[in-house]
This record gives sequence, C-alpha cells and structure tokens, in this order.
Amino acid sequence: MRTEDCINVIKKLSDVFDSHEFIKWFIWKYPTEYAVILIKHNNVTRAHASMARFLKSKAKKLNIIQDGTTTSKDIFGNEVENACWRKE
Repeated sequence: MRTEDCINVIKKLSDVFDSHEFIKWFIWKYPTEYAVILIKHNNVTRAHASMARFLKSKAKKLNIIQDGTTTSKDIFGNEVENACWRKE
C-alpha cells in the first residue's frame, strides 16, 4: 500500500473511523491495489490484518492515532472487533 493512497482514503472518512471503514473505502477507491494485497497474502483475513498493521505503522504520517477498538461489520457482514482511529 502507498501512504498517498491511504491519505486519500482517510480524507473521505469521518474524524473517527475504524479499520473496516478504511478497508471498504480502500477497496472501492483502489480495487487493483487491493487485489495485489489479496494475492500477496492469499487470504482475506491476513490481507486485512496487513492493511491494519500498515495504518498502525504509518499512523504519524497519516495524521491518525489509534483510539482503542470497536466492533463493526467486516466486508462479509460479520461483526468483528477492530481498531478505531481518530484523525489528528
């Protein structure tokens, strides 16, 4: 994932968002890049975990901070705990 792409997605999100919201917007905005991530990890769960780790590792550059966890629906509609983020 490119930091610039993540910044573009984060701009579309509310001031507080979770990893699932980020991933859903990323898929919509950058489907080809998302496909590359899926192929690299060969598993949706591992791919999404990698994307969430990227947010955490680049949080300062992305001007976000992790603000605990929340439960929300993943792309399959399952309620799953994930990271909550806040824009700085």
